[in-house]
Amino acid sequence: MNEITRQEIGPNQMANRPSVVESRPYEQVLNEERIGGIFGEALAWLRDDRVNTMRAISSDAASRKMVQKQNHELLTACSTTLQREGPNLTIEQQLSLIDKMRGAAASTERTDAESRAFQREQLSHSHKRSRQLSAFVIAVMLGAGGAAWYLKRAA
Repeated sequence: MNEITRQEIGPNQMANRPSVVESRPYEQVLNEERIGGIFGEALAWLRDDRVNTMRAISSDAASRKMVQKQNHELLTACSTTLQREGPNLTIEQQLSLIDKMRGAAASTERTDAESRAFQREQLSHSHKRSRQLSAFVIAVMLGAGGAAWYLKRAA
């Protein structure tokens, strides 16, 4: 039975006893198991964030590689056509092939720049989360340590 709700304890006796939460004195509520659980959750959150960041970067790298491969194939085909059929093509056809080659090269450059920017942003976000988590862990440790010190001092 909960100690606080017993009939034989008077008001003066209750003031001298520690508060009881879940049939345990308040001092035992912030035990190592619960603090470990908080840190475990924080570490799991950090790990998930890192995994998601790495997945996003890997996906972006695969997409960039696919675009580069397609552009390389287009450049190779246009170059081969120009070399093989060059004398038989009109000036407009030759210029059209050269424009396609320029477009493919520009697409590759643009994709590379966008990919680098995306990866920098993802890494920055991940590092920011790590700093936030570190600050949270330090605050929890200081809070738990301060609470333990205060309770020990008060006892």
